[in-house]
Amino acid sequence: MTDRVVNHLLTPFCAGPQAVTLFFILSGFVLSLPALNSRAQTYTTFVVRRIFRIYFPYLFAITLGILGAAFFHGTVTGSDWFNSSWTGPLQWRLVAYHVLFVGVYNTMEFDNSIWSLVHEMRVSLIFPFLCAFVLRFRSVPVLIGALLLSVASSMVWIMPWTGPVSSYIETAHYAMFFVVGILIARELPSLSSRFKQLSHRARMLFVAVALTCFVYGQHAILTFALQSGHPIEAVGIAEWITALGAAGLIIASLNADSIRRVLLLPLIQSLGKMSYSIYLLHMIVMLFLVHTLYPRMPLLVIFATSFACTLALSWICYTKIEVPFNTLGHRLTRRSMSPDPIGPTAVSRENACGIEEEVVTASESANQN
Repeated sequence: MTDRVVNHLLTPFCAGPQAVTLFFILSGFVLSLPALNSRAQTYTTFVVRRIFRIYFPYLFAITLGILGAAFFHGTVTGSDWFNSSWTGPLQWRLVAYHVLFVGVYNTMEFDNSIWSLVHEMRVSLIFPFLCAFVLRFRSVPVLIGALLLSVASSMVWIMPWTGPVSSYIETAHYAMFFVVGILIARELPSLSSRFKQLSHRARMLFVAVALTCFVYGQHAILTFALQSGHPIEAVGIAEWITALGAAGLIIASLNADSIRRVLLLPLIQSLGKMSYSIYLLHMIVMLFLVHTLYPRMPLLVIFATSFACTLALSWICYTKIEVPFNTLGHRLTRRSMSPDPIGPTAVSRENACGIEEEVVTASESANQN
């Protein structure tokens, strides 16, 4: 009983899958805002900026991961999850896959956080067309269709006969959370109006329910499914409970003054700015420290050291890699801006809207595994 209580209390601090769902919804939300605000751009401009935004910081991080795997590999702890990275001598074919950032490959080997980034990049390549399609139809039918397609995809991708195609089916599943973000952006005026009409007590209840669904909903559904013998059918449904909670938290964050004040604190803003670097580097730093310090130092001390080192290295990556390459991507595409783009697209996250400063800064860093 005591272990169960402790596990519930620790869940918010290790809710990686929930954070990924929130990240995908936020991506769809922020990337669709320019299209809704009549600030669309050409497809080429959008893709080039996304590549400069995502790929070059990733390349820096994955290089560190590859070097770490080359010098420090093998079994260190009793954790199968931890030992799934840096497992043995370098396989150059796998290195090439990671550098090229294409295909289907083992994303656990060098930096097991990047699995979600693979899906993010795939969806980014089709996002302008996905956004244009979604905005042509009413929100309720689109949401129902996204839910059904997501659940169907999640049931198919875990089947053994899908093989390498399963990774792309999984991407289709996660793309539906981008759709949720697009719908929130389009319906935001109406959603905000309804939220503000609630009493103070109703708002508190709304946030509490959203937070509970976000943190505990997925775990509760999967636990019940395993006990009832239907785990496969519950996979997609469980993540949609998380998505429901995430959507509620986004709406509350944009309309509740108390939450907005917290998100605008200088510390939260600073963490938000370098959140992508934190996501890329935290596992690499942890792997390095565990391989070099364990068992001479307790894991708790190593994890605390890892936290501090991750923040320091992430700040360097943000200032020396992220910002320069993101700026370069904008400069290279500035002349290609067109008043007659292919379809609704979006600018990069930093320039999308001031909303990102309030929401994404506190949430995007949660894209850890």
